[in-house]
Parts: sequence; structure tokens; C-alpha cells
Amino acid sequence: MLARLRHDSTDPSSLAHRKFLEGAFSDHPYARPAGGSLESVPKIEAADLKGYVRRVIAKDTLKIAVVGDVDPGVLCKLLDKSFGSLPTKAEATSVPEVVAAKPPQRVFIPLDVPQTVVTFGGPVVRRSEPDFMAAYVVNHILGGAGLTSRLFREVREKRGLAYSVREHLVWLDHSAMFLGNSGTCADRAGQTVEEIEKQVPTSPRKDRLSRNSMMQSPT
Repeated sequence: MLARLRHDSTDPSSLAHRKFLEGAFSDHPYARPAGGSLESVPKIEAADLKGYVRRVIAKDTLKIAVVGDVDPGVLCKLLDKSFGSLPTKAEATSVPEVVAAKPPQRVFIPLDVPQTVVTFGGPVVRRSEPDFMAAYVVNHILGGAGLTSRLFREVREKRGLAYSVREHLVWLDHSAMFLGNSGTCADRAGQTVEEIEKQVPTSPRKDRLSRNSMMQSPT
């Protein structure tokens, strides 16, 4: 984990993604890296791991899949023997609902590398909302269709600004957003961001099908 974190500390894409989440979710848990940090991971002790298991692994969070020619009666006994002593309920920390920050926002991270990485995104409808499938189709046309998406056509094919540009929906338990990325020469980063902003509809309100963009660009 520490080796990966050291690598991420100098990787443009990792830096952009982390800074984007910090800007999008502020002090919400979603703003924190799930893999920890170079400062936090070395502080983890055996007691922390055991405490986590005790609090989180419980019958109400357990999911079991069984495949094969197994007798149900025997299976039930084995499952009871293996998991019967688990706590009934987990002591999971409550996570509040959150809406990703609305644009316009731009954050720039100076980095001595030959290519600029652009990460962009913003709030979008949740999977449980009535317009989700319509938003899914809109998103596919905009940036999720690979070589045939609007972003690919406008940013790469017409203007040659980047080798690739893509975007997708991210469904979280307590939020939803769209997230995209691209990479280009440092001297064309501004033009690339401007073209992406033209193609991604923005709105001061979070309407059901409105799309918002936020940019981060290590240069």
C-alpha cells in the first residue's frame, strides 16, 4: 500500500483525481482517499484492524453466495458454524447524503511532466431517480461511447487536442456524479479545457438532466 501511495504522489492522473474529489466533496468522507495516505497508513496497528473487523463484519452486512451440488441441510449447518458467532448488527459509521460541488471551479497542480492531465465532472441524477435512464443515454452520447462520443469527435477528431477523452457516470451510495478525463500537451491544455466546457452543458441549478463540469489540470 505504501509503494502504491508513493507512486500516486507523483502520478498526474492520481493527483488530479484526488484533488477533484477534495473539491467536489469538501469535508465529506467521499473527499478522502479510500486507500489512505503516506501519513495515515503507517499509523495503523493490529488493534485497529481487529477493531474494524469487530465493528463492521456482522450478520446484517454479510452476503453469501454458494455454487455447486451442495445439500441445503449440510450447507446451513456449515454456515451457522462459520458465521453464527458474528454480531447481529454492524457498528458502521453513518455517512450523510451529499451533492457534488457545482462548477465553475478550476484547480491547477504544477508538476514537471511533459503532458497535462485534465479531470472534470460534477453532480448528476442518481440511479434511483426517474430520469436516470435518460441521463444514462445522454451520458453515453456525450462521453461514454468511446470513439463515437461527442467529446471524442470534437476534442480529438476535429481539433486534435488529445489522444483520448472519456467520461462516465459514478454511482455512490450517498451521491452521484459524472467524471471524465483527458490528456494533452501543456501548451494546449487551456484550449482542451475550453472545448470540453463547450460540449458539457452547464447550469447554475442541479436540474434532473443538467450537466456540470469542474476541471483540474496538473501541468
